[in-house]
Amino acid sequence: MPAHVPDHDIRQLWRENSDHTWSGLVKVVESHQNQARGIENSTVEMLIPVVRQLEHSGTSYPSSEQEFGNVLNREMAKRFAA
Repeated sequence: MPAHVPDHDIRQLWRENSDHTWSGLVKVVESHQNQARGIENSTVEMLIPVVRQLEHSGTSYPSSEQEFGNVLNREMAKRFAA
C-alpha cells in the first residue's frame, strides 16, 4: 500500500501552518517528530523529505485543505511507491 497521510493529520497540519508556506510546513512537521501524541512518527518521518522537496521545487502552496491533502498524498505516493 502506498504512503498516505490520514485525513485527520492533513486537517491538523493545515490548521497549524498559519503561514501557508512549505517552509512553515517543514517547521510544523518537524515539531511533531518524536512526540508521544499527535501525528504518528512514521508519518512525520516520511513527510519531512517530501515537504522539503516541495519547498525547494517551486511548487505553489495549496489554497485549500483539500488541495493540500491531494498534493501531500500524491507526493508521498511518488516517493514511497511500493
